[in-house]
Amino acid sequence: MEILSGLDKAIIAASLAVVLLVGLWASRRQDRTARGYFLASGRLPWYIIGAAFVSTSVSSEQIVGTVGAAYSGGMGIANWEWFTLPCYTLLIVFFIPLYLKNRVTTVPELLSRRFGPLCGDIYSWTMLFAYVVVFMVPVLYGGSLAFSELTGWDFHAVLWGTVALIAAYAVKGGLRSVMFTDAIQCVFLLGGGVALFFIALSKVPGGWTAMERANPERFHLYL
Repeated sequence: MEILSGLDKAIIAASLAVVLLVGLWASRRQDRTARGYFLASGRLPWYIIGAAFVSTSVSSEQIVGTVGAAYSGGMGIANWEWFTLPCYTLLIVFFIPLYLKNRVTTVPELLSRRFGPLCGDIYSWTMLFAYVVVFMVPVLYGGSLAFSELTGWDFHAVLWGTVALIAAYAVKGGLRSVMFTDAIQCVFLLGGGVALFFIALSKVPGGWTAMERANPERFHLYL
């Protein structure tokens, strides 16, 4: 059975093309130095940083995994995100000014200055291993599986195609390309998510109230 229409496929192709073109465009404007490649020369505007921060924290892990968890366990899963607000508030109010004052750009740099190079190196290697073996695995798997089921394409082709698409601009453009493409994807995520919510809700007879009456136990924010 055909799940996606021709318009759906055209929108997906166009969005992927926009992300790739923005990433390649951003790579042309970066300084050809280590600081330019890894830190975007410290000249990114605040709105790009903010949008990239949002889209970085929202991936297929949330789009697929959290939605599935909400379906099985209810709205309480939202606390996974809400409870991070106090931590971010403390970070923004107390720690960011210290980082800016001392020109600290990475966590390994902070640890190296405070506790010595060995501590910074241990953290770097630990996080590198964790991202490759732990963190990136469910993100790539969940996104590729969902896309494969929607399109009928081979799972492994989708998986390696995704890796190649991201590498095409990330490796070439460094942090600047990644931040600009993340900002574009933030618009896609927020716009598409809000639109999907209201469109899906309009298809439910009785709307939100009907869903709440049908499964009241799933609509408790605090379990």
